[in-house]
Amino acid sequence: MGRIISMNINEEFNTLSSNYIREFAYKNGNEIYTFMNKNKIGYSSYGRLMDSAAKGKGVIAHRLYGHHLVYDFPINNLNEVAPFLEHLLSDLFTKQGLPIIPGEILENLGLLKCCDSIKRSWNFVNGFDILAGTIAIFQGIDDFKRMFKEGHSIDSIEGVAKTIGIGAVELAIAMSTANPFLFIGGLLSLTSGLKGMMNDGSVVYFTNINKCLSIEFSVNTLNLEEYKKRYSIENSLKNLSIESSIAKNTFSYKF
Repeated sequence: MGRIISMNINEEFNTLSSNYIREFAYKNGNEIYTFMNKNKIGYSSYGRLMDSAAKGKGVIAHRLYGHHLVYDFPINNLNEVAPFLEHLLSDLFTKQGLPIIPGEILENLGLLKCCDSIKRSWNFVNGFDILAGTIAIFQGIDDFKRMFKEGHSIDSIEGVAKTIGIGAVELAIAMSTANPFLFIGGLLSLTSGLKGMMNDGSVVYFTNINKCLSIEFSVNTLNLEEYKKRYSIENSLKNLSIESSIAKNTFSYKF
């Protein structure tokens, strides 16, 4: 029980701390950007080339082009991998962050204008959004497994607060900050909480008891030849013999 309480406290602490860090980063985004500029992080000829990739595309959010970790990775020019990653790192911890889906794919799908926004775009996440969202998804998956796979139930105010309460808060934060990862984590926790309220607590109790029970079969007891041999006339006479009786009623001592 102590371990379960400790895990719950750690999970809630992780959620609160990650959301606090994300909120702090949003409020101090200009200071982070100034720090990057002051230390020339991400400044290189290749970084300038990345920033110019959106020219002529007619978009406001220039990071839709040339700033995707996978799509724009310089696989054919490995000498530029270091400045490429450095430039992405400098952009990752700014308010806007980096795109989830690159501009070329959005353009082919006809969704470019829907994602061409610098503020509150669901297609952009920064490092702090990823941190908060990853923790929320991890905890949401854990709750989902316990409620749906293991059949755990929620029969206390603490359980409701941990799943439905935290899930609702995460969904609210996700909607206000346009964080798709946090939205998924909050949805998992909220769904798990509703499922846990519908689960029967007695099912969990008997499931835990049955985990300690096992059934073993002896092959010899199902062997017909062994059965015939055990109850044969010869074996019966042998068991009724004087020698067998003496052997059964004799105590041997070892000194």
